[in-house]
Amino acid sequence: MLHTTNISCEICGKGFSQICDLNVHKKIHTGERPFSCQSCGKSFSQNKYLICHMKTHTSQRPF
Repeated sequence: MLHTTNISCEICGKGFSQICDLNVHKKIHTGERPFSCQSCGKSFSQNKYLICHMKTHTSQRPF
């Protein structure tokens, strides 16, 4: 399968094959971090990082 990059970030020029990947990438430039930990207030750009972080407040380990 050949990966093509036909969608580019207008800020840095990095290319993406899917618009959803570009939208996640744009948060790097905007600093948007909409997912916040209810326990400590730390925020994340993606929900998957918040879920992993929340395990640090329990006995569960992410590894």
